[in-house]
Amino acid sequence: MIIIYNGGTKGRTMRTALKFLGAVVAAVVTAGALGLAASGVLAASGEVNLYTDRQEVFLRAVLVAFEEESGVAVNVLFVKKGLLERMRAEGEESPADVVMAADVGRLRDFAAAGLTAPVDDAALLAAVPPEYRDGDGYWFGITRRARAIFTGANGGAKTYDDLASPQMKGGVCMRSGLHSYNIALISDMIARKGKDGARAWLEGVKQNLARTPQGNDRAQIRGVLNGECRAGVANSYYYFQMLKGDLRGELLANVEMVVPLRANVNVTGSALAARAPNRENALLLMRFLAGEKAQNIYASENFEFPVNLSAEYPPELERYRGVLLRASPAGNSGRYRKEASRLVEEIGFDR
Repeated sequence: MIIIYNGGTKGRTMRTALKFLGAVVAAVVTAGALGLAASGVLAASGEVNLYTDRQEVFLRAVLVAFEEESGVAVNVLFVKKGLLERMRAEGEESPADVVMAADVGRLRDFAAAGLTAPVDDAALLAAVPPEYRDGDGYWFGITRRARAIFTGANGGAKTYDDLASPQMKGGVCMRSGLHSYNIALISDMIARKGKDGARAWLEGVKQNLARTPQGNDRAQIRGVLNGECRAGVANSYYYFQMLKGDLRGELLANVEMVVPLRANVNVTGSALAARAPNRENALLLMRFLAGEKAQNIYASENFEFPVNLSAEYPPELERYRGVLLRASPAGNSGRYRKEASRLVEEIGFDR
């Protein structure tokens, strides 16, 4: 596996390297590695090229399992920001086979730009429920992270509506409203309440903020733990990751994670690149990501909720299985992203 970070390369096996025409990144090629076409398209049939904005820590175990099971080498290009613009610039010469995004709302943009292709695949359709895939086959969900509410020992919000209640005045902690996780939540609220209702809700949340929106999701959980706020909003898997550290005892004693009914879920998804040079291997990877083995790894290693209903839940996640069955459709998080961003700006949420 080769992982390229905008100019840096790291990998478990350095079997080959991607070469991007006019790109700023280059990978180190091992002795005897296969040559590359001048166009920049990887010629080897035993490879698949994954473009993603997800961090390596959340991908490595699954991709190693795929390589071991399939014999197909995975080359990963990690781009935190500007992945769509990069693929658009590469045009016909893009070597991308599969695009993976931390938020499927972003994959809607790739489809609209003509950078991904629809997939009609029986295995994928069977593995991923309709509410976690695009109706036209442009993307398929892989994992879910509930947009959870974290409350302290003195209680706090139990629903998203509670976050805007006058009883929570000065008690809510959130990160920037423009972060993709919160844009997904606001988009979901627009889908549920309409634009006017979502505006009133977000204005109510702003009035209840304990501090100017700041930090990452873990910072919101810490804000509850240290008493700075009575309720914080963060993705569920961060809490379980934090439980593996030194704060485990304090968190278990003082912070409760609440997954509301009709929870907003942030969904990671994959899509087939429109010009995938290794199309069959791309489909092989997409099927694997949605299959039980990969889903079980995601759940046990990352504490992300599977989308495949046949997957196993570790004990930490099992108690939320029933609630997640009533979660909002993934499409809600992406349908009104532009409107959600405008709403955050218009009411000055981050100021």
